[in-house]
Amino acid sequence: MKNPYLAKFAAHLAKSLNASGADGFVRVKPFEIWSKAHLRLAHGRDGEYLTQIVGAHLMGLGKGRDDAEEAAMRWMNAVLDRPLRVKAGFERQQAHVLFAALVGRATDVREVELRRSTAPLAEGRPPASLRFLADRLAARTGEEGKGPPLWLRADDGAFRVPDRLSVWGAIAAAPDRLRVLTSSQDQEAFIFLMIRALETVNVGWGRAVSLGLSPWDYDLPVNQIKSLDAFIRRAGGRSHRPSRPALEAAWSRSPVTNFATLDEFLNNPLGRDIFAAPSSPVFVPFDEERDAEIPIDTEPEPPHEDQVRANLGQLADEEAIEALELRLCLRLMETPDLKRIWTTEAWVRQAFGSFESLLEHTDMLIKKLDRGLGRLNGGDSEDS
Repeated sequence: MKNPYLAKFAAHLAKSLNASGADGFVRVKPFEIWSKAHLRLAHGRDGEYLTQIVGAHLMGLGKGRDDAEEAAMRWMNAVLDRPLRVKAGFERQQAHVLFAALVGRATDVREVELRRSTAPLAEGRPPASLRFLADRLAARTGEEGKGPPLWLRADDGAFRVPDRLSVWGAIAAAPDRLRVLTSSQDQEAFIFLMIRALETVNVGWGRAVSLGLSPWDYDLPVNQIKSLDAFIRRAGGRSHRPSRPALEAAWSRSPVTNFATLDEFLNNPLGRDIFAAPSSPVFVPFDEERDAEIPIDTEPEPPHEDQVRANLGQLADEEAIEALELRLCLRLMETPDLKRIWTTEAWVRQAFGSFESLLEHTDMLIKKLDRGLGRLNGGDSEDS
C-alpha cells in the first residue's frame, strides 16, 4: 500500500507550481516554495504529515513548533533535496522527468525531449527563457554516469542534464516563469509526476518509518531494509517479541543482508531497536517498480556543521559572499525560520527594509551558496 499522506503532500507541492500570478503565469520562487512546503510538512493535517511521512516521533522529536520544524527540515534535506544517480540500465530517474515537464512549460518553449546521446540532440540555441538554465544545473551537478550523457532538447537547442538530480534540484532549476496548466487532465498528469518522483526518492526513508525505525539514525540501503522487512514478516511481525525458534526459522529463509548470523543481528543496535517495543505500522510503502529506480548504495554523509561554518567563512574571505550574507547564513543555521529572524533581528530589518526584499535576496543567496559550497566540497565549479 502506498503512503496516502505522501501523495497528498506531493499534490500540494505540484499545485504550488501551478498557481497563477497577476500576469497569468506561474512565477517560480524557490525559496518561497521551500518555506511554504516546510511549514505544511511540519504543521499540516493536524500533525499527520509529521508522523506518517517524516516519522518525527521515531527521531525523538515531538509536535512542538521547534521539534516539528526541525524534523520536517531533516526530511526535506534528506529526501526532497537528496540527489540520486541513475541506476545502471535506466536512462533517467523521476526527477529528470519532472524537470523536463517544468522546462516544457516555459513561456517560449514548444516541445522538449529527454534522451541519452553521445552528441547533442539539437545544434541550435535553446529559447531565451532557458538562457541561464545550464548555470543553475551546474550548481546541482554531481558525478556523471558511465553511459552517454543525458540531454534535454528544448525546441532547436539542447543542454546537458546531470545524472544526479534531486526532486528539489529539478524544481529549483526550473524556468522562472511557467505556463499555467488549465485543463484538469494536464493538472492531474503533473500531480502524478510529482507523486511518482516523491514516492521514488522516499523509498528508503519511508521503509524505515514503516518499520518503526528512526530514518535519521538508520539510513539503510534499500536491499538491506527489504531483507529486514521479509525477516520480520516471517518471524510474525513486531506486535510481540517472537520466540527464539520463530526467529531462527525466519532467519533460515530470509536472513537480513549484511549480517552473517542471527545472533550478530540481534546483538546489533538495529536488531535491538527492531524488537525493543511492539509496533504496528499504519502503512508499508513498498513498491517494486519504485525500488528498481533506486541505487542500492548509500549517498555520502552531509558535511558536519563545523565544516559548513568553515566553508562559509572561506567563501566570505574569498568575497564570494558578503559579510552581511555570512551573518544571515550563520543565523539561518541556528534558526531555519526566515520569518522569525525578520521579526526578532533588528539588523535584518535595517539591512533589507522589507520581508519581500529579504526573501528575494535569500533566494539569490541560496544559488550563490549552491555554487560556492559545491566547489569547496569537491563538486563542479561555476565554469563546469
